[in-house]
Formats: sequence, C-alpha cells, structure tokens
Amino acid sequence: MTFNYIVKFKQQIADGISELRANATHLAAVIRSAFVVMVIRVAGAGIIYLSHVLLARWMGPFDFGVFAYAWVLVTVLGLLAPLGLNVAVVRFLPDYLSNKKWRRVNGVIRRSQVIVLAVSLFITGMASFVVFSMQAWIPDYYIRPLYIAFASITVFALIDLHEGLARSFGWVKLAFAPSYVFRPAGLIVLMALAIYVGIDPTPTVALIAVFISGVLALSAQAGIFRRGVRGVVPRTQPVYHSRYWIRNSVPFLLVEAFYLVLAHTDIIMLGKYLQPDDVAVYYAAVKTSGLISLILFAVSALSATKFSELYAQKKHQQLHELFTGAARLTFWPSLLAGIVLLMIGKPVLSLFGQTFIGGYLVLGILIFSVVLKAAAGPVDLLLNMTGHQDRCAVVLGCSAVLNIILNLLLIPLAGLEGAAVATTVSVVVGTVWLTVLAKNHLGITVFASLRF
Repeated sequence: MTFNYIVKFKQQIADGISELRANATHLAAVIRSAFVVMVIRVAGAGIIYLSHVLLARWMGPFDFGVFAYAWVLVTVLGLLAPLGLNVAVVRFLPDYLSNKKWRRVNGVIRRSQVIVLAVSLFITGMASFVVFSMQAWIPDYYIRPLYIAFASITVFALIDLHEGLARSFGWVKLAFAPSYVFRPAGLIVLMALAIYVGIDPTPTVALIAVFISGVLALSAQAGIFRRGVRGVVPRTQPVYHSRYWIRNSVPFLLVEAFYLVLAHTDIIMLGKYLQPDDVAVYYAAVKTSGLISLILFAVSALSATKFSELYAQKKHQQLHELFTGAARLTFWPSLLAGIVLLMIGKPVLSLFGQTFIGGYLVLGILIFSVVLKAAAGPVDLLLNMTGHQDRCAVVLGCSAVLNIILNLLLIPLAGLEGAAVATTVSVVVGTVWLTVLAKNHLGITVFASLRF
C-alpha cells in the first residue's frame, strides 16, 4: 500500500513538472513568434510611416488629407469584407490541422476565399453606387479619389483573409510581410517613379499606386500560400460547412466592425466637419500614436492559437499564466514607448511638415488611450478565443456607439482635440468593461498581471 502511495506521489510530481514545462514551452513559443512578428511589424510600421511622411511632403496637407480620408474608408470596408472569416479561420484551422481533418482544411480554405471575393466585390459596387448617388452632397475633391480607392477593397479583403490563413499554419512571415512590408514599400516606389517621370502626386495617383502595390503583394502572398498548403495538406475532396463557418464568424465580424468604428470614426467625422488640412494633421497624430500599438499587435497575433488550445484542453492555470506573461510583455514596453514618444512628439510630427506640429496635443491624448489599452494586454483576444466573442462584441458595440455620440458632440466644440478625447474615453470604457468580463467568466484579474 505504501509503495502504491509513493508511486502515485512520484507520478503527481512528474505530471506537475510536465505541466510547468508545457506552460514554459507555450510562453517561450509566444515570445519567439512574437519577436518575429515584432521585427516584421516594426520594419513594416517604419515603411508605412515613411510612406505617409513622404506622401504628406509630396502632396501637401490638403491633398494628403483627401488621400487619408479615402484611405480610411477603404481600410474600414476592406476589413469588413471578410465577414470575420479572417479571424474565424484562426479558430477552425488549428483544430482541423491538429486532428488531421484534411477535407475540412481544404474546404475552409477554398470556400473562405470564394466568400470573401464575392462579398468584397459587392461592397465595392455598393460603395461606388452610394458615392454616385450622393455626389451632389460630397465635396468635388473627394469624388474621383473615392472611386479609385474603392477598387482596392477586394485586394485589402483578400490580403487580410490570407493573413489569417497563414497564421493558422504558423507561417508568420507570410502572414504579415506582404501587407505590412511589401505593400507600403511598393507604394513608395511607385509614387517615386510617378514623380520622377513628371506625374503630379495627386490623391488619385497615390490611390492608383495603392491598388497596384496591393495587387502585387496579394499575388505573391496567395501564390506562396498555395504552394505551402500543397506541401503539408493531402489532396482530398473538400468538405464545406459554410453555414457553420459563417455563423461562427459573425461575432468576429461584429468585433472587427466595432473596432474599426472605434479606430476610424474620428477621422471620418472630421472629414465631414473640417477641411482636409485638419484631417491630415489628425491622421498624422493617429499614425504616430499607433506606433506604440505594434507591441500589443505582436503579442496578440501569436497568442490567439495558444489561448484557444489551452482553453479547449481545460488547462485554465496555464491559460492564466500565459495571459499574465503576454500582458506584461505588452504593457511595460508600451509605457516606455509612450513616454519616449511624448518627449520627441513635436520633432516626429514635423517630419510631415511644420503645420503638423499643431497635432501634438492630439498625439498626447491618443498616446494615453493606447497605453491604457496595452495595460489590459490582449484581453479582447482572450475573450474571443475562449468562446466569449459575443460578450466582447456587445462591449465593443457599446463603445463604438459611445464613440460616435462623443464625436458628434465634441468635434463641433473642440475640433481635433475633441475627436481625440471622444476616442480616448470610448477606449477607456471598453477596456475596463472587458477586464471585468475576463474576471467574471475566466477568473483572470487582468491588471494584476502588471506587477513585476
């Protein structure tokens, strides 16, 4: 009897050590992968930021404001077009791959591309029709750029979908490099060539360059992805569960939609109330403060599948520890980056031109919102990957509505600063609410993870 107790005790110790090693392995995998993503995103952010600085210099504040307004609309519509499938596949495919459900793997890859293509083309047509119908109420300087910009909606949507597909296979470079490195680099090259041959750098020319660079990036990404899939997935007759996939992607679509409202309502409404010059200044401040978000993005991008796997395996303690580590990896570097950016904010904004320094107060307000969001870590992703995406969507939906209301009230009163305050308040409310959900439904105290 005593011998049996000893054996059982030794087995419990061995199991405990295995659990610790597994948790350490999970966290180490996130750190390694996050580092790769971080390198790509930092390089990409630098190129994207450089592209906006150059465009502002080449076009001037007014034309750059027109370009920024059209770019934001395309970004919003292009990210909505995947219907949430770009995120949902990150839940479906890892499960199918780990269980060798090859027919479902082939099915979700093929059907998701067809759905996204069809929906994005429909959105392009509807957006163009709306502009055509309302052109009497839209300033002339927006009309042509918007028509050209809408051509990029399908390209944006398919790149976003392939990002999710590649992430599901663990192909980090393929997921992020085309969108965040090659596309903006192509934009810079094409605009430089246009200027070199004597073409005026108008918003229309810039948006044509956006479309061409996007097509090139998508072609390379899709081609490499297809070859990669052929190397690891057996050729089988695909099985389609389209209704199930779409039904489960709807909450992700809502989350994505509300995020986009939170992120871009201010710019869209500023375009209604103020001149493109003001939109340009605000846009530069948004892009500058957004550099801090790279840290949260990098950690979130690679935590998704790990959160889902641990929750499915009911390893709640490991999930808690993994999230705690991810939150720490997010917050402290973000706080440091925010402080540094506040110190050098005016010189950085002056890169766009001297008039852009007027956006320094806006930059400070937005930095506060970004750092506070980083303090909660990838809590929204944690909820989405553990079956609480519906609750997350409700929170973000309420925050988005609050953002719209506050922008309507504050932009006429305080202009650019009013828009920044509206966005910051909305982000604070949504972030705090999400942390409460994480505590109530997962037992994870989010802000406790900020201790050293």
